[in-house]
Amino acid sequence: MKSKNFLLPEGLIWDEFTSTFMFVDIKLCSIFQIESKPSFQISKLFSFNESIGFAYPINNDEILCGMKSGLMIFNRTNKKSFYIIKINKKNFRINDGLIDENNIVWFGVMHENDSSISDKNKGLLYSYSLNKKKLNIEDKEYLIPNGPVMSKDKNWLYHSDSLKGIIYRYKYSQQFLDLKAKEIFFDCNKFSKLNPSPDGMTIDNKGNLVVAVWGIGEVWVISTDAERKIINRIKIPGKNVTNVCFSKTDTTNLYVTYAASESTNGYIHVVQNYGQ
Repeated sequence: MKSKNFLLPEGLIWDEFTSTFMFVDIKLCSIFQIESKPSFQISKLFSFNESIGFAYPINNDEILCGMKSGLMIFNRTNKKSFYIIKINKKNFRINDGLIDENNIVWFGVMHENDSSISDKNKGLLYSYSLNKKKLNIEDKEYLIPNGPVMSKDKNWLYHSDSLKGIIYRYKYSQQFLDLKAKEIFFDCNKFSKLNPSPDGMTIDNKGNLVVAVWGIGEVWVISTDAERKIINRIKIPGKNVTNVCFSKTDTTNLYVTYAASESTNGYIHVVQNYGQ
């Protein structure tokens, strides 16, 4: 796929089973694969009949998919799929998500109509244990939940509310987070007057939080030590930056997705020589 005709690419992830990057396009209801060697090439793996918020490879064949209506296992070899849990919340869809080292899926659910998002239609942060088959609502105080990511030392879970412009931090536990210990880790509004919206996030090899900032065409690198300062602001060719990811074998190239806007189509940008 050579044309830059993506609408809302999201959910960038390194697929260790194929040594390629994977991402979804929420509006195109599809999973895509990026091959960087011998040349940069994007191919579509599959299209579904409803929106998909994230895709997470769990073995050579199976991919855990955060679909509009629930968590689904998709087999990339035989193209068959089945739901492991349904989220019966009318007019809402699953957004970003991750699977941690304890086989717990962390994911947000938000209203599918952006204009309807309000305190009356709040989003939620869920967890689902793949081992125990248990679903739990962790936090109900979100508008647009986004970008769950674990700290490098696995002690913290970071999660953002894009509409509020805030990144939160929780002391990690295997489900049933202590909401009394929930804290505002970083208020993006203090560093831009352009309504910065933290979207997808990852951790670099120094433990910094790398944040896709929707609406201002930037990726922010934020230290996770006591200073919590912006170390770098990286310009991206698209205004609506959605996600960031490194491969497991190369931390010098940062892959970035950005959505379509009035000035650009959605596509993928590679930040070369990251941190140098």
